[in-house]
Parts: sequence; structure tokens; C-alpha cells
Amino acid sequence: MLVTRRGAVLKLITHPEHGRLAGQLAAHWGNQRFAGPSPIVNAALLSAAFHHDDGWAELDGQPVHNEPAQRPAHFLELVSEQAVDSYRRGVDVAGQVARLRLRFTNLHRRVSALANLTSTASGSLVSCFHVTLIT
Repeated sequence: MLVTRRGAVLKLITHPEHGRLAGQLAAHWGNQRFAGPSPIVNAALLSAAFHHDDGWAELDGQPVHNEPAQRPAHFLELVSEQAVDSYRRGVDVAGQVARLRLRFTNLHRRVSALANLTSTASGSLVSCFHVTLIT
């Protein structure tokens, strides 16, 4: 859990929510002065950004209490054993999501390329194949 205080108000942000914000920022990477990543790299980047801290969801759902501060503990205040498992789960989840996204992106490129090389009738078969994979 990310914990900040603004005056008398305590702000608690879960790691997955932080990841969603990171993903939204990554989705807008690049502008007129510098290019964003290539489409395949971008797919992996977005997956990693959105999901890099998903492994913390379980611990965020049952926050550790910081008794002296009388609030939930910030993740940097956790005992290393508590944090290491969450870090590891987050990296594992992000890697799995990125690999799946890259596989589907690559498959989509192959199917699209095949559709461009075939006649309209064959293209219909490709569309059926694509729908079957998704459903």
C-alpha cells in the first residue's frame, strides 16, 4: 500500500491502482519531439506498466498496521519477507500478461497478413479462425 498524508487527510493507494495509473501514463508515451515505442514493444510496455504491481493485491487487501504512526504501513515500512513475495508475484504476473499479449499481438499480425494475401472467401475463413480463438 502506498500511504501519504496531505494535512489531516490520509491517502491510501493500492499497488494495482498505482499500476493502472502507470499504464495510463505509458499509453501516452511519445509526442512530437520524441517517438513512442514500436507497436510490439509498446504492447509489452503497456502490459508491464499496467500489471507490474498486481502481486501486491493480496497484501494491500489486508494491510499491515503501523502502530507507532496509527495508520496502515507504507510498503517501504514492511519487513522484507512481507515485501519480497509481493514483489515476486508482481513480476511474475506482469511477465505472464506481457507474454500473452505479445503472443496474441503476433498471432493477430500473422492472421492479418494471411488475410491480406488471400481472396475474400479465404478471408472469411481467417475471420472465423480469429473469432474461434477469442471465444
